[in-house]
Amino acid sequence: MADPFHPPDPLQALIGVKASVVAASFFGGLVSATISGGSILQRAATAVVGCITSIYLTPLAIEVVGPWFTAVQGSQLEHASAFMCGLLGMSIATGLYHLGRQFRKRPLDLLERGPKPSA
Repeated sequence: MADPFHPPDPLQALIGVKASVVAASFFGGLVSATISGGSILQRAATAVVGCITSIYLTPLAIEVVGPWFTAVQGSQLEHASAFMCGLLGMSIATGLYHLGRQFRKRPLDLLERGPKPSA
């Protein structure tokens, strides 16, 4: 029997992601786009990349930050993590891109020493 107080999320049934997480991700990306400036196209790209990055990284972020935020659990932690990943999504994507370039150039160095700090 369906719970009348918690109706099923049609987006989660369709693509496996809660609509509330998509919304938190989008608004994090939107805040990032507003802060970053640039053209309308650059701001739109920042918001979209932040949202997409957040949707994929939120489960990992919850596992990483969850032990430190014991007062915030469940959907509150999920939404806060989604917002933060959306806010930082473009920076996260850029960092992963540069890490991949380092690995492509010198994979053994990266595996032995770890990533080089950016200048």
